[in-house]
Order: sequence, then structure tokens, then C-alpha cells
Amino acid sequence: MVVKGRGKGIVVATAEHTEMGKISLRLSKAKTPKTPLQKRLTRLGLWLVIVSVALCVVIVVIGFARGNYWLDMLRVGISLAVSVIPEGLVAVTTVTMAIGVSRMAKNNVVVRKLHAVETLGSITTICSDKVRKISNRTMY
Repeated sequence: MVVKGRGKGIVVATAEHTEMGKISLRLSKAKTPKTPLQKRLTRLGLWLVIVSVALCVVIVVIGFARGNYWLDMLRVGISLAVSVIPEGLVAVTTVTMAIGVSRMAKNNVVVRKLHAVETLGSITTICSDKVRKISNRTMY
């Protein structure tokens, strides 16, 4: 421990060339795995896009076969494809997670990240060495 005095130093590395910089660089490149809910929402979105595009193509082909102008039917197909994509899906999911956080807060559970709500909601058993009695229930 140095308490007093003077000294000289030589800088041998800065930024990402230092050991701390290398650790920071590795952490920034690390990918966080998708949660099960994110995987299911991705699968649902892909399924919805495939079905909607297929239905739009069918509607355009039927309209063209009935003698409608091809450019009008193309516009109808594009407008249908745009309108079918669920823009509110992410918002609904976020609101649902936020409701889960507020319910957990009522039971004295504090969650820092919204994804933890999904993880806690999908578990069936929590093993802990801490036990406390609250009224007639045993909380672990």
C-alpha cells in the first residue's frame, strides 16, 4: 500500500488491449440465449407470416381468375399481407409480463429483468434452505 510519495509509470496498453478491455470485449460479444417464450413467439410469427402470404396469394389468384385487373389484385394482395402482420403482439407480451411483475411484487418478489418473470412462471419447484412461516402458509 502506497501512502505518500511520487512515482513514474509507463503505459503499455490502453482500452481493449488491457486485460480489463479484453474481458469487456468478450462480454460484449457474448450472446444471450432466447427464452422459451421468445422462441415460441418467433415460431408463431413465422407461422402467421407463412399462412397470411399463402392466403394473400390465393386471393390474388382467385381475383385474377375472375377477370379482375392484375394490378388491382396485386394491390389487394399487398394490402392484405400488410394488414395481417400482428404489430401489437410484442406490446401485448410486454404488458402481460408487466402484469406478472406487479403480481410478484405483491408477494414480495422483486424482479430486475422482465425475462425473469417468464422463467419464474414456468418453474414448478423451488429448492431453498430458507424457510419462514407467514400466517398459515410456509414460504420457501
